[in-house]
Amino acid sequence: MSHDSADALIGSGDFEPRMRTTLGNLDRVLEHFGARRDQIVETTVLVRGLRDHFGTVARLHAAYCGDVEIGAAVRLDVDH
Repeated sequence: MSHDSADALIGSGDFEPRMRTTLGNLDRVLEHFGARRDQIVETTVLVRGLRDHFGTVARLHAAYCGDVEIGAAVRLDVDH
């Protein structure tokens, strides 16, 4: 998803611009469907070489998502 509106790859070889472009593209998709960031329920980030880019992913994802309500971060494990 790190392509601009003209389908050009952004930030070839530079991870941060690519991640920023991807998040910007997500904003455009949300806007197209009349949705907002605060309506996002869950995100999944798939990154090749996450070990090398974890800090950047964490920082940009946190900035994109903003404050998360504590209730939204709770995970319950239920024994069957």
